[in-house]
Amino acid sequence: MTSSANERGEILLTPHQEHLWTRRLQELQEWMQAPKDRKRGKRIVQLGEEWVDWELYPALRLLNDKGITTEFSCAGVSCADEPHDHSLYAYMTIPYSIKAESFIRQVIRRMRHRVCVTYEPLRHRYDLSSMRISQNRSFCLMLHACARDFDKREA
Repeated sequence: MTSSANERGEILLTPHQEHLWTRRLQELQEWMQAPKDRKRGKRIVQLGEEWVDWELYPALRLLNDKGITTEFSCAGVSCADEPHDHSLYAYMTIPYSIKAESFIRQVIRRMRHRVCVTYEPLRHRYDLSSMRISQNRSFCLMLHACARDFDKREA
């Protein structure tokens, strides 16, 4: 995996082209200036003892079933969601393991410019997030596909 470190000591595993970072920053600035009308509330479902976003539940359940645990997750926000109950970018945090590292490689290969992946050495975990606010739903679907196909590649 190609990587570079940022100012917080995280190792960026997905070094995107400059125009993608510029577009991400522009999208964030537009979001901050846009009106935040109240919409439907966050849809959640229980996974074990935790409550998780409905959109990420299928991927989280599959990963859990395959022995890859997750620490944190959020499906992000879209135009159809309540903007105050969400993270702007859909994300998932996975503690380091050999199996998780293999899964991360698959995600980077399949999702390419759609995912931002960092590794936090001090916490021994990976952070995956959508690269754009407007792609959170597809990010969740693609993570589910990666989780679904992971054991097929491993078998």
